[in-house]
Amino acid sequence: MPLTPDITHPSPHTAVIRLRDGAGDVIADVTCVYSRAAATGALGELRVRRAGLTARERVRALVLLVREALALADHLGLTRVLTEASAEAVPLARRLAGSDGAEAGGRRLFLAELATVRTHVLTTTTPAGDLTGARDDDAAIEEAARAAVDVRR
Repeated sequence: MPLTPDITHPSPHTAVIRLRDGAGDVIADVTCVYSRAAATGALGELRVRRAGLTARERVRALVLLVREALALADHLGLTRVLTEASAEAVPLARRLAGSDGAEAGGRRLFLAELATVRTHVLTTTTPAGDLTGARDDDAAIEEAARAAVDVRR
């Protein structure tokens, strides 16, 4: 299922990235906030909006959201990015960030230079949203993607 990004800017420091299927329906979304003055952007909670996707389709949607968010951050001239991950989402966040993050009140905080994270994501994922190379944490990543499903509209 090919997914197309749709980016809107509802306010001067906010971007909403939606992935739409061929019919135009929203499959997944994320809200990002950023400050050009601070050269920093924050990735919000990744949400899969369509029920019934396979684990692989959910992971692919989440990876594509991250790729789009990092491309947007680069386009905006940001140099630092951050996000938090719930315990369920940590395996996917670690895989995409290329780091362990730091403990932050029962969640993990991932803060890094944009160039480092974007390079890591672009070399460990495909443009279609697949993770490259099988690893021991693949089952945990699929479970993390399952936790991101939020079918509220």
